Amino acid sequence: KDRPLLGGATRDVAGGWSTEDEIGATSHVHQLARVAVQSLSESQALDGSFVRVRSARHKVVSGMNYEVEAELDTGSVLTLKIYEQSWTNTLKVTSATLSDVEEPLIGEDDEALQLDTARGPQRPRRSLAPCWWLRCGR
Repeated sequence: KDRPLLGGATRDVAGGWSTEDEIGATSHVHQLARVAVQSLSESQALDGSFVRVRSARHKVVSGMNYEVEAELDTGSVLTLKIYEQSWTNTLKVTSATLSDVEEPLIGEDDEALQLDTARGPQRPRRSLAPCWWLRCGR
């Protein structure tokens, strides 16, 4: 959930889902979905290629959880749950389900699919932890 701050600004609060505003081709979440679909295609013979992100949301945890609805060129919708922890270079698909298939490609109880962070989206590292906790500048 977003909590209002002074001046109407908002900030993410750990534990709540927030809608991802930027889902276009240059967005971080678009790049995450592209890499996830590409990796699923290589590892599990997923039919179809990534077209676009239909919707996405994120939740602050010990990193960031993303839930993304990705449209494939086959017309199917792939719902992805992606976990990212930028300061440890952790990026993995924790769940993947196709709209027209009963069994998930990766279920909640399955081992997560580790993604190659070198192929993943590149953005400046920023910590979700307070600076004093990380001993910034020391």
